[in-house]
Amino acid sequence: MTGGATGTLMTFSSSYNNQTITIMDDNLLYKSEEYRGFTIKVYYDDIAESPREWDNLGTIYSNSRSYDPDKHSIDEILNDERTGLSDEFKKNYIWLKIRGYEHSGLTISCNGGYPYNDPWDSGLFGIIAVSKADAIKEYGKKICTKEVRERALRCLEGEVETLDMYYTGETYGYIIEDEDGCEIESCWGYFGSEWVDKDIIPECKSIIDHEIEAQEKEHEKNLDKVKANILLLMGNTFYYIGESFRVGHDMFGLPIIQKATESKGRIREEFYNTISLAELPETVLEDMVNLIGK
Repeated sequence: MTGGATGTLMTFSSSYNNQTITIMDDNLLYKSEEYRGFTIKVYYDDIAESPREWDNLGTIYSNSRSYDPDKHSIDEILNDERTGLSDEFKKNYIWLKIRGYEHSGLTISCNGGYPYNDPWDSGLFGIIAVSKADAIKEYGKKICTKEVRERALRCLEGEVETLDMYYTGETYGYIIEDEDGCEIESCWGYFGSEWVDKDIIPECKSIIDHEIEAQEKEHEKNLDKVKANILLLMGNTFYYIGESFRVGHDMFGLPIIQKATESKGRIREEFYNTISLAELPETVLEDMVNLIGK
């Protein structure tokens, strides 16, 4: 693949929580955007699957020495004199010429304009075609009508455009990270830079909205559980990033939560102050819920 950025995308499975971790080369970063405390990172997908592995309508008959996307040669559809397409092919197929321009990479198109008409670096890349019989079947008709032909041609041209995106590196994926840099979602295999803002970013924002909604519901559920079982936590201490949280009681014997911040590696009794449940870090709240559950 040519164009875009060069780098390496790697994934491996972690034994911790059965997570799949994606390590990305910063050279592959296409765009980054902050949203509601999360980070959306869009990357070039340099290991995207070739669109010719998909269920395509057309077949590409290649005229290139270096590229053979469908493993079919243009020789298969030429006449005996090799001066043009065979009469049988032209009679029974709907087809388009594919022009190629190769200069520090390849780009292809069914359009004959620049740079695909460059006298030095362009030429016939191949032919993309579908049999009339297959087109009739695809579009649910009995004969090859004008509509069938036009729809087939649009489809063939679209397949070439998608393959061009693959060749020129216009393939993308995204990773969504929370405020701690942990991955919450990722997806790959998007074709076309125009879809980054039209599709990828809105999709990521929707995922984040649902994630925040789920977190808020879980938070409220955890708060309710701790409130209802606070007596079970009496005498327990919890730690989180240089801070200590303990469940004790006031002068009337009622349960209270106290917090102390470490100073010079020590936590003294006089450091403790009473806080509300709402002030607990989420991690401490989850630890309390886990202890109650036991």
